Amino acid sequence: MIDKKFKLLLVFAHPDDETSACGGIIIKYSTLGHSIDVCTTTNGDKGDLGTGDLKIDRRELGKFRETEQKKVLKYLGANVPFQLGYGDQELEKMSPGVLSEQIYNVYKKVTPDIVITFGPKGFSDHTDHIETHKAATSAFNLYKKENKHSKLFYLAANEDFVKRFNMILSEIEKSPTHNEDITLESKEKISALKMYKSQKDAQDLSEMFLTLYKEFGAIESFVQIYPEITIPKTSSLLNSHQIINMML
Repeated sequence: MIDKKFKLLLVFAHPDDETSACGGIIIKYSTLGHSIDVCTTTNGDKGDLGTGDLKIDRRELGKFRETEQKKVLKYLGANVPFQLGYGDQELEKMSPGVLSEQIYNVYKKVTPDIVITFGPKGFSDHTDHIETHKAATSAFNLYKKENKHSKLFYLAANEDFVKRFNMILSEIEKSPTHNEDITLESKEKISALKMYKSQKDAQDLSEMFLTLYKEFGAIESFVQIYPEITIPKTSSLLNSHQIINMML
């Protein structure tokens, strides 16, 4: 049993990124009493305009998705999100340092022990993901100077998963140091994804995860960036390599 409580901050680009990437650990660690915050850099206003019978006006999509995210995060057990509200594909047009400074201000408010964000390829090569990675990492490099015990993680994928989907990732994103077993949380994670009714991607992912978790096991994978650690490639990652446990 872990008695000490920690603060986790997830920094992603679009409403629903946090659930597809980390829904399992949000549920797991919020249930254990840890504080989970989410910072989302865009409002996803160039996404789908609804699924099923739901039809959304393009002008209303950004606000709709932000409202959706608040409901989903409440369901998962996270705090009310920090929503920076930029439009899709606007991040790469911003002046250097602006987004990083805003994210750094979120760090100062939350004072996280652990930060999780995208790696260099953004896990999908999406420009918003990549710009969020750059800004979140730059902000962390400043934050860690005053918070030396904080840790930074990127999303990662195991080798079999990368090969199955022919993913184009940086080497660091293909080198997980931590596998989180989310078997007990997987059904709730999938239910949370389905709550993003505005987005076809979220609906498709919820169905895909049902298959993937049977084939690969219900895990979420991460690579620890700071402080740097090394796990030999020949060694098998155990589910006990959990993010919170590594804080002890």
